[in-house]
Amino acid sequence: MIDQLTPSDLTDYNKIFFWEHFLGKKICKKIFKKRILKSSKKIENKLVSQGEGKFIELERKKNLTPEDIKENYIKKGIPVVMEGGAKNWKACQKLTPDFISEVYGNDKALLLEPKGAPENITGEKFEYITLKDVVKNMKEGGKKYTRFHTLFEDHPELREELNFEVLEKFWPVNSTTRYQLFMGGKDTFTYLHNGLNSNVFVQLYGEKEWFLYPMSAMPALNPDCNNSPYKGCEFNSKRPDFNKFPLMRYVNTYYAKLRPGDILFNPPLIWHFVSNLSDSLALGYRWIDLSQAYKKSKLLTLLHMFNTKPNIFWTILNQKADFNKFLAYANGSYGSVKKEEMLHRNPSSTDTK
Repeated sequence: MIDQLTPSDLTDYNKIFFWEHFLGKKICKKIFKKRILKSSKKIENKLVSQGEGKFIELERKKNLTPEDIKENYIKKGIPVVMEGGAKNWKACQKLTPDFISEVYGNDKALLLEPKGAPENITGEKFEYITLKDVVKNMKEGGKKYTRFHTLFEDHPELREELNFEVLEKFWPVNSTTRYQLFMGGKDTFTYLHNGLNSNVFVQLYGEKEWFLYPMSAMPALNPDCNNSPYKGCEFNSKRPDFNKFPLMRYVNTYYAKLRPGDILFNPPLIWHFVSNLSDSLALGYRWIDLSQAYKKSKLLTLLHMFNTKPNIFWTILNQKADFNKFLAYANGSYGSVKKEEMLHRNPSSTDTK
C-alpha cells in the first residue's frame, strides 16, 4: 500500500486537524484561513497530478505462516490476505448463524447506527436486541448488524473452535487483546473509519468485501473531529460521491474479498469500509501496539491517546467490556451511561441500558 502524500505534504494539514479537535472547525477556519487554503491547494495539486485513483487488489498469499505475516506485514504495517489460512479451523465448520441462534440466541447485542447509513437501518441511535433476533432479521433480509460482540469473551468454550496457536503467533494475548464477533446479513456494512487497533480478521461464514485506503488519504476524506476511539467519514466506497468528496477521485482504492477461511491483517490507522456480500459471521482478533500506530501517524496516535472519551488508557484496561458501549459513550448516543455501566458485557433481557 503506497502513500500518495508524503509527511511534508501533510504538515500544515496535520497541524490544523490537531487544533480543530480543541478549538472546533469554525474557529480554525477563521484563525488559519490562509494556511488552510495553501495546504488544500498543495494537496489537491499533488493528488490530481497522479491521475485518477486506481482500483488495486489487495495482496493475497497462500501458505503463509504466522511468522511470515508477523515479520513481513505486521511489523511493517502492510495489510495482506492470508488466503484459506483458517479453512481447517473447527470454527469455519461449526459456527454458523443458525448455530449462534440456537445455542447463544438469548445473548444480547448492542446495535449502533453507523454514520452514513441509510435512515431505514434503525430508527434509533442504538438498541438492544438478542442474537436470535439478529439472525432472524438476517434471514428476513433486514439490515441489523452486530459488531464487536463479546460472544467469545462471554463463552470461553467457543475459543476451542479457534486456532489459538495461530492467533497468538500474530500477537500474544495481553491486556489489549480481544476477540469480537461480527454478524450481519447481506448488504449490511461498517462505515469508513480507522482506529488505533491492529486487527487479524477471520472470515468464518459467508463473504465480505473490504475497501482500504492509506492513512494519508485523510485530507481527501475530511473526517470528523471527535473524541471517539475511531475517526469516521461518510464516504461510501460502494457508492462514491465525488461531488462531496472530490479528491477521493484521485485516491487509490485497495480491495479484498474474503471467503470462509480467509484471514485479513489490517494494520492500525488504515482507513477501511467493510460490506457483507452475503449473510456473514467473522472474528476480529485485535490488539493495540502504540509503537506501530505511532510509526503510521504521530498525530492520530497522540489524538487517540489524549483526546478520546473515555480516555484510551482507561479503555485498554477494560478491553474485555462491550466495545459498542465505549463507542456509544464517546459519540454521545448512549444517554447518561456511566463508565461503570460499560463494564457489564452481557445484560439481561430486561436491561435497556
